[in-house]
Order: sequence, then structure tokens, then C-alpha cells
Amino acid sequence: MDLILDASGSFSWVQGPSAAPVLSTGARRPTLDQPHPVHGSTPGNPEAEDVPAKAAGLSDPLDLYALGGPRLEIDPAAWAQIQFATAQLGDRRRTRRLVTLATQIAGDPSSSLPKQTQDWGDLRAAYRLLDRPEATFQVIAAPHWQLTADQAATGRSLILNDTTEIDFGPTRQATGLGPVGSGVGRGFLIHSGLMVHTHDEWIVGLAGQILFHRQPAPQGETRAQRRHRERESAVWGRLIEQIGPPPAAAQWIHVMDRGADDFEVHCRAQRLGADWIGRVKSRNRRVRDEAGREGPLSEVLARAPAAGGYTLALRARPGQPARRAKIEVSFAGVTVLVPRQPAASLKALAPQPIPQWVIGARELDRPAGLKEAIDGVLMTSLAVRTVEETLEVLG
Repeated sequence: MDLILDASGSFSWVQGPSAAPVLSTGARRPTLDQPHPVHGSTPGNPEAEDVPAKAAGLSDPLDLYALGGPRLEIDPAAWAQIQFATAQLGDRRRTRRLVTLATQIAGDPSSSLPKQTQDWGDLRAAYRLLDRPEATFQVIAAPHWQLTADQAATGRSLILNDTTEIDFGPTRQATGLGPVGSGVGRGFLIHSGLMVHTHDEWIVGLAGQILFHRQPAPQGETRAQRRHRERESAVWGRLIEQIGPPPAAAQWIHVMDRGADDFEVHCRAQRLGADWIGRVKSRNRRVRDEAGREGPLSEVLARAPAAGGYTLALRARPGQPARRAKIEVSFAGVTVLVPRQPAASLKALAPQPIPQWVIGARELDRPAGLKEAIDGVLMTSLAVRTVEETLEVLG
């Protein structure tokens, strides 16, 4: 993204190469019309055998990623073997059944188990496996999480954190479900961390996931009682700790929405040596600026000078036409102070103030009658000292 600045620091507006900032100024998106090596069966011959490891130039038969470049397809059996062959289910026969079941599911992902399995014997075996106490979500998914971490052991990677609601509807006769959505539906939530390489925007895999149920706040709960109850926002910090620290040669950056705007979440990431970028929910938090002045974050943003800008193409929305928004960005270094009344879980971490950078992005020259102009704030552990670094974090 090109920016034009003069010697005094003034800037002129330019249209970047995309409608929004990109993950990395050096990112290269792979295209499907480029020739790439493919492992597994081909469209023309679904029964073709796997490419031999030596012929493919692999040092490890399971190291399909060593082929390099986008993998356009893979044989379901080979995929299942890679993902689940090391699952610790207490019996090798259960692990083999898991690989068989995963192969069948991968062959028809949108169908139900009776359609995915080949016969009644396979279906009964699947039910027996899933009914075993050893076959937990954590145990089954752990091999994939480890493969993802291994493929992000060097360089810079993003971990995109967010929660998905799995809604079975209000009338499904099933146990183990909780309220979702507005409270009418029943289901569960799954909080995921999706690993993405920044240099090519390639999706590596899921670095971790947590299943949980929404717990409604007790009626009449006091503020003191709330501080001692685990809140739903704690799942952001739990996922960061489940994923763990990055290897010495890697930088892992957790990208989070406003649900993670919590001092404890940042504290847990800092303790593990991970970085983060998160949207700000509250601008009233106490911070200390680089001059040593303490006050709300909103005052620091108000004092921060404009550092640059870009134009953003926005699609039409209900009651709002498509437009090209002129976005002005600013940044400042701050130290976020420990909350005056920390929750018990935060106290257990012996927290200290956390140095961070704050980035503001607000829309200028907003059209008359516009209901919602762009006005966003990010907090990040990444050093932001230039316009280019600011736009990279925004991207």
C-alpha cells in the first residue's frame, strides 16, 4: 500500500492495491491456475495411488507440506491418516477406527453418519467409538493442533480467534446442550484459533479449540460476585493458554475481536511470549502515556496526531449507499494499568502494567445522513512507530 509523505510529515491520500489493508505488504495470494504439485488422487483417476514419498522429494512420508505451494486436493484416506493416526485413545484399534471414520466423513462431509459410513457394521463401530470416554474432543483434535503448530514453528503467523455458535434449534431432543443466540436455541459454542501464515496468507490449520456452554448470569448477582465468577470472555485467555507459547524461531500474533478486550487476556498472552492485536471495547480504561500522564485511553487518542491514511471501498448496506471512505490513522504508545478491582483469576497471575500500542482509525468527510461512520481502535503488543507498521496492524 503506497503512502506519500513529505519532509514535514504531511501525507496525501492514495488508493492502495486492494479495497482494504492487507495482512502483509509482501503477501502473495496463490492462484489456482498456477501449476502446483498435488498429493493424493487426481480428478481424472480417483483410484490413483498416493505419490511415493521419495518420488515427491519428501523426507518424511507424512510431511505433505514439504511439497510446497498450495495443495489442491488430497486423498481422504491419506488426510485422515495424517490428522488422526497419533490420537491417544487407549487402544490402537480405536485409533484405526477413528482414521477409518475420518476417511468416510471426509468423503461426504455434509451428510449424516448413516450416509457417511458404508454399512451397518461401520455405523455401529462409529457409535461405539464416539461413546467411549477416551474419545473426547480434545483427544481427537489434538493431533491436528500439533501438526498446525509444527507448520508454524518458524516465521510470523496470525492466529485468528473467534467463537462460533452451534445451534440445534429449540426442539431437538438431546442432552448436554445450553442456550445459544437470543436464548431460544439450544446448542453449544466453539472458540477457535485459525493459524494463517502472513507471508502468503496461507491457512495452516486450527491451532486450538475450546467447546463450552453459555452460562446465564445469576439473577441479582452483585458486582463483587461477578468478579469471582468465570465470565464467558475468559475463553479467549483459555484458548491462548491451550495453544501455548510460540517456538523460539516463530512469532504468533493472536488477532481478536472486542470480546477479548480484557486486561487478563493480554496478561496471559504476554506471559506466554505471544503477541496480539485486538479491537477495543472500552476507551475509558486507565493508561499511562509516554509522557507519564495517567488518564483514560480516549484522551491519549485525542492527543495523538494524524500519521497517515488510506481510502477504503465499502459496499452498500441497508440505508447506506456504497462509498469510498477516507480513513485517517493515528497511533501512540501507552502502558495499560492493572484494573483497580481485578478478578480473582487475574490476581492469581500477579499482574503488572502492560506496555502496548494503540491505533485509531476514523473516517473523515463522512457523507451527510450517514448513520455509522468508521471509528475503530486497536490495541497491540506489536511495536508501531511508522505509518507502514500502523497499516500492517490494521490489515
